[in-house]
Amino acid sequence: MELVKKDRQRREILLEDRGPFRVRDFGAGGYRLKSTRIILQREELPELWRQRMAIMIAFHRPRVILELGTSLGLSTLLLADACPDTKIYTLEGDQETALRARKLFEQEGKTNIKLFHTTIEAFLHSDLHHLPELDFVFLDANHRLEPTLAYVEALIPKLSEHAVLVLDDIHWSPGMQEAWDIIRKYDVFDLSLDLGRMGVLMKRKGMNRQHFFLRS
Repeated sequence: MELVKKDRQRREILLEDRGPFRVRDFGAGGYRLKSTRIILQREELPELWRQRMAIMIAFHRPRVILELGTSLGLSTLLLADACPDTKIYTLEGDQETALRARKLFEQEGKTNIKLFHTTIEAFLHSDLHHLPELDFVFLDANHRLEPTLAYVEALIPKLSEHAVLVLDDIHWSPGMQEAWDIIRKYDVFDLSLDLGRMGVLMKRKGMNRQHFFLRS
């Protein structure tokens, strides 16, 4: 309950910041004016799903986490709270959003979080190979078929023996639905869980391949 309380307090503090700032639109191109409040309401992972992520992290106890899509960093902080000894790598493509997330991490004194300000494509091409094996990956970024498949295929060689890969918004669009249907059938993953919003993929050597729907 303490983690939930801290998470809510952080969100309430961030909601007080209503000033606009320029955010790069990687889909349409150019920049748009947004506010911290708008991002929290429309783009940040909802509270229920942040908590579910934290529960998964606390259960699996990964040594290394990679988060593709930092946003303002609320999810990142909750993961760091759930496993304070875990190394967390997270990346955000927009400069102003990354600055706000970095400031929040510093205010919280989270030395186990390393933030990359870069695009996913650039990160996967030049930074990923410098990281240790990944035990837990959360992908919440470009919600289209081709990029999602490309990201997962680039990540697979870095996954540890018992890694967990979580995809957000698997039913958000026909493209994401197709991506999920393709990825969950990859030979590398032995267990897949459809949680409604999120899809969870696990490497479990020796387990017969299984797929479950767990809706609430």
